[in-house]
Amino acid sequence: MSLILGIDPGPEKSAAVLWSPSLGEIIRHETLDNEFICASLKLGGFHLVQIEDLEYRGLKIGGSTLETARWIGEFRRICKDHKIDYRLVPPSMVRIYHCGVAAVNRTNVWHAIIERFGGWETAMGRKATPGPLYGFRGNDHEHERSALAVALWEPEGGGA
Repeated sequence: MSLILGIDPGPEKSAAVLWSPSLGEIIRHETLDNEFICASLKLGGFHLVQIEDLEYRGLKIGGSTLETARWIGEFRRICKDHKIDYRLVPPSMVRIYHCGVAAVNRTNVWHAIIERFGGWETAMGRKATPGPLYGFRGNDHEHERSALAVALWEPEGGGA
């Protein structure tokens, strides 16, 4: 079974989604301390790690963005050291893959993913019969939704 780890990095914690393309299933999603993600990467078991990269947007950046950049570098270094295939994925490429254009926001990407998983009723389900995206409900899972978008990204073509 191939496993893709999608990461939406942050300055202290990062969202991670484990996706099995062969099963077409989300195995796990969680927001974790960056040190824990580093330890998990060292254990291996991933076919591919896809890390959302930073992208220049013409704005000033602050300390949290710089710290996030350091963690992206650390995740990359661990992947290199442990011979794990990895990709740094620009956010604009994720938006284009899921929506066909870069000029969309995270909500548009999320709606495209819901459609990919069969539409709202199928993808989200209900409490008694949860769908594959049920655990991503609510604003507190925004970064995990982004990590899922990164995990699902494929460079060969668009998903839109």
